[in-house]
Amino acid sequence: MEAYKSGKNVAFHCGGGKGRTGAVAIGTLISLGLADTIADAEQKAKEIRPIINIREPQRAALEKLY
Repeated sequence: MEAYKSGKNVAFHCGGGKGRTGAVAIGTLISLGLADTIADAEQKAKEIRPIINIREPQRAALEKLY
């Protein structure tokens, strides 16, 4: 968050780049105020990386946090 807010480019990736990466992207977009809901953040993340596909446990964790 601090790196992004200070103008640096930030990237993250997991083994497949779909589930965990998507969950982190969604949480990051919401935390930065760039999305209001999980659905909105997921749509924005998929515009950048269409293969994002978070699983139900990941979605449930996001719902508990946001």
